[in-house]
Amino acid sequence: RAGPRISSLFDFAISAADTGASKPSAIPFLQAASAARCHPHHMVHIGDSVSKDLCGALGCDMRALLLSRADNPPRSAMEDASRPPQDVRRWREVSSLTDAVQLVVQGDF
Repeated sequence: RAGPRISSLFDFAISAADTGASKPSAIPFLQAASAARCHPHHMVHIGDSVSKDLCGALGCDMRALLLSRADNPPRSAMEDASRPPQDVRRWREVSSLTDAVQLVVQGDF
């Protein structure tokens, strides 16, 4: 979960554990869309896992921001191999949560 500065920008947060399902299952993503009362296409998921966050969100028709912090360990070859083809309209890679929020708040994504 995000810190208080970032959390104040959102009305709610839903984790996979809250839904009783593991990502990349569609359940956590679709429950978030339901809580927001919007179609998944209008949502942006922010996460740091290619297979669980990025692929799970894209599979539910959400846009996604892949968080790749410099202090995170490198992704495994298997994780990196699951990376979908680049499509800046559907997903982008960012280096910080602040960068992700800035893209969303400014309407640049």
